[in-house]
Amino acid sequence: TLNIMISNTSLHLVTVSFHQVVRSLVPLITIALNVTLLHKNYTTRTWLSLLPVVLGVAVASKGDISYTTYGFIMTFTGTFLAALKGVITNVVQVGELKLHPLDLLNWMAPLAAVQLFFLAGVTGELYQFLGFWAAQGSSKLVFVLFVNGCLAFSLNVLSFTASR
Repeated sequence: TLNIMISNTSLHLVTVSFHQVVRSLVPLITIALNVTLLHKNYTTRTWLSLLPVVLGVAVASKGDISYTTYGFIMTFTGTFLAALKGVITNVVQVGELKLHPLDLLNWMAPLAAVQLFFLAGVTGELYQFLGFWAAQGSSKLVFVLFVNGCLAFSLNVLSFTASR
């Protein structure tokens, strides 16, 4: 939840092109974290295979890159957290715990909900939501939230399944 919030916040402070260039570093940072934290080894070929990805995104984004210092920090922080999430997810699904994606979701969803409500309160989004709820009524909003929840659930199950 935190990595998504930071990433979304950074999009207000940098161009989408810059954001995509930095986010293309996730595989590189993931491998670096695996080497540093888990002492895994990767071949030179694996390291070099990441170069075309990063360069390709950078070339495609040429000329449309601008950012603030705060946006730069937020974008790199979100990218680092996304990579760290991938490493941790892999550890708990493949390591000693060998958690099934649904079990992992069962443990992580309540923690993510607490983070979400806290961050929504801090950023003011919770009050905007309550105002929208009061103005628009509840039936349509409940349906939209239900569909959004189903899509988020599906995305997380697929993501955790692919991380195995």
